[in-house]
Amino acid sequence: MYRKETEGWLKHYDFILLDIICLQLAFVLAYAASGQGWNPYEEMLYRNMAIFLTLADLLVIFSLDTLKGVLKRNTHAEFLLTSRHVITLLALSAVYLYILQQGGAYSRRAWLLTLIFYAAFTWITRLLWKRFLVQKRASGGERGSSGNIGKKTP
Repeated sequence: MYRKETEGWLKHYDFILLDIICLQLAFVLAYAASGQGWNPYEEMLYRNMAIFLTLADLLVIFSLDTLKGVLKRNTHAEFLLTSRHVITLLALSAVYLYILQQGGAYSRRAWLLTLIFYAAFTWITRLLWKRFLVQKRASGGERGSSGNIGKKTP
């Protein structure tokens, strides 16, 4: 009769997946833009950094609750929260490289470009995905929740 709305982080699994895709795309493009080639995953240091960035991204998403109210935020608020998310990720990755004493071996250009590209990609992707979800809801979707768009209640 009544369908319980998805609660917690699972409610925005689509945004989480899109954020991770944006992060990995930014990572590869930054590595290429820093003049090191197209496959950062063949070097152990960069492969470990890619894994760390993904886990740190998930940690930031859950600890700062950056997806709370994501469908209701305007463009400016989304920019501010995305910036806070990326700055936190920047700090965590700097601490990671410092603790491992690998800061000298890791390209600073690749590191900064990863986070700049990630900020741009994730902000634009979130805006576009929200627009898609709103259009889908307007054309017959069920609710504003990203996890329930297009599902019909029995």
